[in-house]
Amino acid sequence: MLITGDDILIEYVDRLMNQVRNLGDEGLLQDQWKKSIEKFITHYVWHSQDRRKIEGPLIGILERLEGRLHEMQERRRRLIKYLYKKEGKLDEFE
Repeated sequence: MLITGDDILIEYVDRLMNQVRNLGDEGLLQDQWKKSIEKFITHYVWHSQDRRKIEGPLIGILERLEGRLHEMQERRRRLIKYLYKKEGKLDEFE
C-alpha cells in the first residue's frame, strides 16, 4: 500500500481535531498553537478557500480544520482511483 504525505497529514489533522474537541473550548488553545494552526489552514497549497472567508469570522478552528481534512481525504480518494484505473483494476472496486 502506498503511503503519501497526505496520509500523514490526514492522521495528524484528525488527531489535532480530537485534541481540540477534548479541550471543549478553543479559547484554551495557546496563542502559539492558534498561530500555527492558522498558518496550516491558510497555507497557499489548498485548492478550496478557507471556510472563514466563505462563512464568516464566527466559524471556529475545528470546523476549518474539518474542511482541510475533507480536502485531503478527497485528494487521497482521487489518487487511489487514478492509480487503480492506471493499473486496470478499477472495475474490481466499482
